Amino acid sequence: MDQTFRSLLLRYQNYLLEVFQLIEDKELIDEQNHEAANHIKKFLENLPELNSEFELALSISKTVEDHVSTWSIDITDEGFSFRSFSTDSNIGEIDEWYLHYYDSTKEYEGNLFNDGDWDLYLEEIADLDEYEGGKLSAQFIYRVG
Repeated sequence: MDQTFRSLLLRYQNYLLEVFQLIEDKELIDEQNHEAANHIKKFLENLPELNSEFELALSISKTVEDHVSTWSIDITDEGFSFRSFSTDSNIGEIDEWYLHYYDSTKEYEGNLFNDGDWDLYLEEIADLDEYEGGKLSAQFIYRVG
C-alpha cells in the first residue's frame, strides 16, 4: 500500500466507517458474516499497513422483484472501488456513485469525491428499508495473506 493509496483511504476513512455503521444499525450482520464483519471494522478503524495480497469488501443491497440496488466498498492490494449501482433484467447495470483508485497507475476516477457527494451516498443507505416488498441484505469478504 503506497502513500497515495493510504492517503486516499485516510481521506475517506470516516465515510467508510459510517457505511459499516449503517449496515450494523440495520442489523444485517448475521452469524455467518460476524467474523468477517469484525475484521473489516477493525481494518477501517485502524487502516493497517498490509504488504501482502488482501481483499476486503462490504455491501448492502435492496432487492425488489428483479431490481437490485447495491452500495459497496471493495478494497484490495491493487486499489479500491466505492460505488452504488442498480441492476435490473431489463436495463442491465447502471452506475450511480463511484470512486475507483488503481494502485498500479496511481490514477483515480469517479463522481464521489467531496463531502456533499458522500452525504448523498450515505443518505441513500440510511433511507433503505424493507417497505414496498423490498429485501435488505449485506455481504462481507475478508481475505488477508
